[in-house]
Amino acid sequence: MTGIRKDEPARSLLGHYREQRLVDVILAARRFEVATRHKTATQTTIDRRVFLAAGAVANGPDPGSDLGVSYEL
Repeated sequence: MTGIRKDEPARSLLGHYREQRLVDVILAARRFEVATRHKTATQTTIDRRVFLAAGAVANGPDPGSDLGVSYEL
C-alpha cells in the first residue's frame, strides 16, 4: 500500500475516512500486501551445474525412483 496514509495507525484512519467498512478494506489490503510482498521480488535461481559440482546432485537415474528418469546435462 502506498500513499500519504500508508503508515497511519488503524485508529486514526476512521477520522479520515469516516466509514468503518472503508477502514476495514484498507486494513485488509495492508495485510494482503504484507503477506504477498515476496512475490514481487526477483527470483534467484541456481544452475544445476552448481549443485552437480558441489556433489549435491548426481547425473543419471534417480536412485530413489522406480522410473528410469535421467537428469543428465
